[in-house]
Amino acid sequence: MTTSEDLTETLRSLQVEISDIDIPQVVLLTHVDQVCHAVQEDVKFVYSSRILQEKMQKAAEVVGLPVSYVLPVKNYSSELSVSCNTDILLLSVVHHILQAVDDTFEDYCPPTPADASPVTV
Repeated sequence: MTTSEDLTETLRSLQVEISDIDIPQVVLLTHVDQVCHAVQEDVKFVYSSRILQEKMQKAAEVVGLPVSYVLPVKNYSSELSVSCNTDILLLSVVHHILQAVDDTFEDYCPPTPADASPVTV
């Protein structure tokens, strides 16, 4: 086996074990601006880039997750100032991760009486 095949096998094995204990999973596809020139110019093209769609699909196949669980991220690695579009992308990834965690807690933590809506008569 090649290193790539070994890594793929290891990641899939890990993904199965993590799934068995119901831990939510996502894949962060980082440095997307280095893969696509259009995204390097403006991160708003991250979801319309065919190149990135192919990379996201490949990442999903490698780890055995749906492509909707692969989240593209542009890293702040050499920028001197922040970008609104980059911040929005990062915050949307954080939101997706928190939503996955919230869904898991809802499945395992039934609402307490204090969480129930008050009954009015």
